[in-house]
Amino acid sequence: MSWDAHVGAGVANSPLAKGAVVFGKDGTVWGKMGCVGNVCSSELKDFSTAAKNKDSCYLDGSKFMFITEVDGCSGYRAGPVSASGYVGENHCGFVIGSEEARVPDCAGLALKLKEYMKSIGQV
Repeated sequence: MSWDAHVGAGVANSPLAKGAVVFGKDGTVWGKMGCVGNVCSSELKDFSTAAKNKDSCYLDGSKFMFITEVDGCSGYRAGPVSASGYVGENHCGFVIGSEEARVPDCAGLALKLKEYMKSIGQV
């Protein structure tokens, strides 16, 4: 199964998710689903540090402010866009974006993807 398919399986059938990306610790994109914009490798690498420190970060050129953390998943907001993500201890991290979801709803999606990625041994 491709990484794109793994990402899709983790957030499948969710009307909240605009897109998602799974990335390695070095910021390399492993797979993506939907519209994730032009998130670059350096932003994903910086997100890893920001999520652990509960700091703001840049994604797709926009500054996202840290809002909350739910079971290890960080929630961010930039204007009308919510994002949440998780950075695993082992292999990878991920970010999910939504234009309509509140940050807690987006964090719920991140928890779902986190559990899926754990089930395949990747976080």
